Amino acid sequence: MTFHEQTARIFRLSGVALLALLTLATVPYASAQMEAVTAKVPFAFTAGGKTLAAGSYEFRVKPDDQLVEIQTKAGAPKVLAMILTYVSPRPLSGEENDSHIVFDKVGNTYTLAEIWQPGFDGVILSMTKGKHEHHVIRIKHAPKS
Repeated sequence: MTFHEQTARIFRLSGVALLALLTLATVPYASAQMEAVTAKVPFAFTAGGKTLAAGSYEFRVKPDDQLVEIQTKAGAPKVLAMILTYVSPRPLSGEENDSHIVFDKVGNTYTLAEIWQPGFDGVILSMTKGKHEHHVIRIKHAPKS
């Protein structure tokens, strides 16, 4: 086997090993079943390029698709918002069973920015630049037994 053939073989094997490692690293998170978070949002907000009216909504994080499904309790069509990034868990209130949804507010406009669920990484949907306020809606869950 020539030097070039040996080098090519090493690169192929390294690539296969890296792909296998990356696949294994994503399996636990992707296969975890995330519950939907239901919240009453008292103001109109934007998500996924659409403006949604105030009301009760179900937010379902879909890690395999890099999306969040937003469904109104009234049964209107689902809105999909793209996940920009994941952030390591950090309970806002220090309670393990605290879910919360964060909206960025600029003027009178609210934008869905973050979703946090117990035991999972937070998801960032929007990063507002410049001066803005955060509006947090907390959802309490019963402790898991």
